[in-house]
Amino acid sequence: MLALAMALFLMLGLAAAFARALLDRTLKVPEDVELELGVACLGLLPQLDANTFWQIHRSTVVNTRCINHVTRDEVGKLWLQLHSRPERLAVSRLYAYLFRAM
Repeated sequence: MLALAMALFLMLGLAAAFARALLDRTLKVPEDVELELGVACLGLLPQLDANTFWQIHRSTVVNTRCINHVTRDEVGKLWLQLHSRPERLAVSRLYAYLFRAM
């Protein structure tokens, strides 16, 4: 009886996890934006709040609330680390002025 109940709860848990993943409409990568909205990410830039979303490179836009820290390497190049992403993002010299106050 206990094994049957455990199997039932396991199947319910898997079904709930699958349903949540299926219904999640969060846009996580630029390809998601292009697929859902039919427009390139940079095409949305003029519509975004300039205080919240910063372009840091030719093809990279970040939410300022997601910035974990900014570092400068030995040659002076700036790099961003976001809260939810493992990789570092390069900041173009053209946009480095955004981080002078940080």
